[in-house]
Amino acid sequence: MSGVDGEHALPLDPGRILELLRAEEALPDRDVAAFERVAAAIEALHHQEFLGAQRRLKRAWDTLEPEGGRHGSEAGDVRGREASVDLLGTLRRLLHRANFTEIPAEQIAQALKTRSIFAVGVTLDLGDFEQLAAWRRAESVRRETVVTWFGLKRRTLTVPTFDRFCIFARFKGESHFAASRATRSKLGVVPGGVSLRLFKDVPRDDIEVLFPGVQVKMQLFDRAVIGLPAAFGAVHLLVVNFSLKLLGTAGLALLFFLGLRKEGVDWKEATAAFVTVGLLFLFAGRQWGRFLGKKNALHRRLAEHLHACLLDAGAGVFLHLVDEASEEEAAEAILAYAFLLRAGQPLALAELGVQIEQWIQEKTGRAVDFEEDDALRKLERLELVKRDDEGRLAAVPLAAGLEQLKRRWGDLLVGGRSVP
Repeated sequence: MSGVDGEHALPLDPGRILELLRAEEALPDRDVAAFERVAAAIEALHHQEFLGAQRRLKRAWDTLEPEGGRHGSEAGDVRGREASVDLLGTLRRLLHRANFTEIPAEQIAQALKTRSIFAVGVTLDLGDFEQLAAWRRAESVRRETVVTWFGLKRRTLTVPTFDRFCIFARFKGESHFAASRATRSKLGVVPGGVSLRLFKDVPRDDIEVLFPGVQVKMQLFDRAVIGLPAAFGAVHLLVVNFSLKLLGTAGLALLFFLGLRKEGVDWKEATAAFVTVGLLFLFAGRQWGRFLGKKNALHRRLAEHLHACLLDAGAGVFLHLVDEASEEEAAEAILAYAFLLRAGQPLALAELGVQIEQWIQEKTGRAVDFEEDDALRKLERLELVKRDDEGRLAAVPLAAGLEQLKRRWGDLLVGGRSVP
C-alpha cells in the first residue's frame, strides 16, 4: 500500500511517533523523559480543546434525533433545518481539522457510473436529499484480488482506497417520497430523517454503495445468467408443448367447471392442456425464484461490505472524529517540536517541512504533504517556538516548554476555551 502525493493526513499517531523517535535515539537519553511529558501535555491540551466541538455536535444531533429512536421533524421544519445547518457547519470544521477533504458531487456521480469491484450494482437518486455531504481522508493504493467467471478467473487490481470516509445525509420530507413507488426498495430511507456514518478502507470507485437511499440493481452479466436460460426455456416449452388448440381446450374445460358451459369436453385433451399450462406457470415461478434469490444475494453482499467498512454511525461518529482530529493536531505539533529540538540549530520553515516529510516517507512508505505552516501556528499558540533575527525557528528548551504547557493547561481549565 502506498500513499498519494498531496495528502495532509498523517499516517502516524502521537504514540507511534514517540516510539519511532525513541527507537532511533533522535534525542539524548537525558531528554527523552522530558520530551515525552511535553508530548503528552500537547496531546492532552488538543483533546481537551476539541471537547467543545463535540458537545455542540451532540446538541445539534439530539435536536434532529431525539432520544427514543424517532427521527426529527420534517425537512421543512424551521427548528430541524436550523439544527441541521449548525450540525453540518460544525462537522465541516471538525473534519477539516482532522485533515478530511470534502468530495465534490461530480466524483459521487462518477462513482455511480463505475463498475464495483464487489460486483454489487446500485443506483442513487441524489434528488432524494435535502442535504448531502461526504468527506474522505488519506487516499492510498491497495491491491485487491477479484474472482470472476464463477471462480475460474482471478485478477489483481490496483484499487485507490480512502482510509476514512464520512457521510452526512438529510432526506427530503414525506411529500417528496409519497409520489414514488420505488421508496420501499431504497435502503435506509426515512423521510425527513438524518444519517451520519463513518467508514474505513473504502475503495474510491465504490463509495456510492455506502450512501443511504441506494437501490440494489443487477448488473448486465447477472441479468444474462438468469434471463437467457429463461428465454430459451420458455421458447422451447411453448414450441414443443403448447398450441392454440391446447389453450382452447383448457379454456373450455375451465368454463365447464365454472358452470358456464353445458357441453362436455374431451378429458384426455383437457388434462394434457392443464398439465402444459401448469408446467408453464411452474417454469415462470422457478425463474422468478432465481431472480429473487440473486437479488437477495446482492443485498447480503452489500450488507457484508457495509459491516466490514463501518466504523460507527450516529452520535458515535463524533467521538471518532474528535479523537482523530485531536490526534492529527497533536501529531503535527509534536513532530515539528521534535525536529526543531533534534536539529540543534535554527531551521527555516521550508527546511523543517522537508525534513519531516522525508522522515515520514522513510518510516511509513507514505508520501505526505506536511503542513509546516499549520504546525508552526500550533507551536506559536503554545509558545513552544521562537524565531531568530533572520526568521528561522528554534524550539523552546524542554524544561521551559513543560512549564509553559502547565500554565496553558491552567488557563484552559479556568477559561474553558475550546476549538471554535
